[in-house]
Amino acid sequence: KCGMDLIPLTISSAAEIGPRELVISEEAAKLMEIATSVVRRKFVTNEIRMVGKIDYDETRVKNITAYVPGRIDRLYVDFTGITVNKGDHMVYLYSPELISAQRELLLPSLKEAAREKLRLLGLDAKQIENIETSGKTQTHITINSPMGGIVIHKNATEGMYVDTGTPIYTVADLSRLWVKLDAYESDLLWIRYGQEVEFTTQAYPGQVFKGTISFIDPVLNDKTRTVKVRVNVDNSQGRLKPQMF
Repeated sequence: KCGMDLIPLTISSAAEIGPRELVISEEAAKLMEIATSVVRRKFVTNEIRMVGKIDYDETRVKNITAYVPGRIDRLYVDFTGITVNKGDHMVYLYSPELISAQRELLLPSLKEAAREKLRLLGLDAKQIENIETSGKTQTHITINSPMGGIVIHKNATEGMYVDTGTPIYTVADLSRLWVKLDAYESDLLWIRYGQEVEFTTQAYPGQVFKGTISFIDPVLNDKTRTVKVRVNVDNSQGRLKPQMF
């Protein structure tokens, strides 16, 4: 004798039990501690861990260049790290080519062509109108910042001669950044465009930041067997810095 309570066996006919059914009594289910749940359809989730670093949003980085060859007589921003707004004065440039184009503007036969030429040389409509109204040419052109942001590169000095297209400053808008992550090829099954990503940084232990996957590199790195995944992150508070891990 084992001292256990015996459970009566109920025999059902084969017609009542399907090939994928198991029938047990209520008492047996209690002893077996069986729990049941309603079957539901939902997405399968999985946690994937990746490493990476924060970088500039390349769509929010612009170079400030010379529209015309000339001499830099003044730089309004002396060093990198300065915050500038859209339209702020950045460079005061002397250019003989600019003077020649303005003289053409004052000639009735060349006025229309000269307006377009000056526009391409970086003058706005108000500056062109002032030249026409005053009848006087300007020896210098002021180059303004095309966007608000932080000056991250300064590539020129006062007194330096530059050619058309020479980069003078680089400005980056840090209100949005990219997080570049390395995903192993075995994890690609779980990664999709538009997914929300949570990440932490060494600078703020325990604090979780969020972003959205915006790009998955179509090429696999054959040495690391990883794919670059890019995440767009809001940085309106300015806490995240490029190159953070």
